[in-house]
Amino acid sequence: MNKCTDTRCYCFELGNTAGDCPDRPKCCNCGKPAHNQGLTSDGSTKWRVCLHYGGFICQKCHFSNPNNDLKNSELDDIIRKVGYYNGRPECSHKGCSSFCGFTTSETGIGILHLYAHPYVDGKNVGFLEIDGKHYCQEHYLQHTPCFEKFKSIDTKFKSSMTSLSGYGLHKLFHPECENDGTKGLGPSCTSTIIDKGQLQVDHKDGVHSNDSPDNLQTLCGNCHYLKSLVNKDWENKV
Repeated sequence: MNKCTDTRCYCFELGNTAGDCPDRPKCCNCGKPAHNQGLTSDGSTKWRVCLHYGGFICQKCHFSNPNNDLKNSELDDIIRKVGYYNGRPECSHKGCSSFCGFTTSETGIGILHLYAHPYVDGKNVGFLEIDGKHYCQEHYLQHTPCFEKFKSIDTKFKSSMTSLSGYGLHKLFHPECENDGTKGLGPSCTSTIIDKGQLQVDHKDGVHSNDSPDNLQTLCGNCHYLKSLVNKDWENKV
C-alpha cells in the first residue's frame, strides 16, 4: 500500500495509507482525497472547496470542473455572455475531454492574443484558443509553434510559461531569433537554434516592466547580449 506523502496532512504523521486520514475530507465528485491547499492563518488545514459541485474537491476534478478557480458562478455568467450557453468549450485535442483553459493575466491575454472577456474586480479572462480551437492548458502549450518546433528535443516548459502569465510567453509563438538585420545589431542572426533554451525574450526599450506585446522580441543568447550591450539596456532597467 502506498503511504501518504503529504506532510501537511495527518495521514503522513500517522503512517496511514494515502487518503485514509480520518480528518481528510473526500472529493464530493469522485470520492478521492480532497486537495490540500496548505494551512490557513490560524494553522488549520485548508481543503479545496468547489462551489460548482457543492463540497470539497480533489485536484484532478478541480482542474476539470467548469468553474475552476473563478469565483462562485461568475464563469457561468461570462460564458453565457460570450455565447457558450452549454458551458465552457472542451479541449479540442484528440482524446481529451477537459474544459478549455484560461488565464486572467493581462500580460498573458495580450501576448497570446486572446479575446479579453470582462471578469471581476476590473479584470479580464481569456479562454485558451489557437486558430479557432480551444485547448486545456496542457494541450494548449503542445499546440504552440514553440512546442511543435522543439518537441523532438525537449518537451518541458518553464513555470513562467505554464502559468501563462509572464513576458516569456512571447517565445511560444516566436520560436526563432528575430534579429533580421534591422535591429541595429549588424547582419541578421545566423545562429543554429536546436533548443528553445537558446532563445530569450527581450524588452525592446530595455524597460523590464513594459510587457506590452509590441515591446517584446525573441533573440538568441548572442544577439540578446549584443543588443543589451549596444543599447545599454541596464540604464533603463526598472
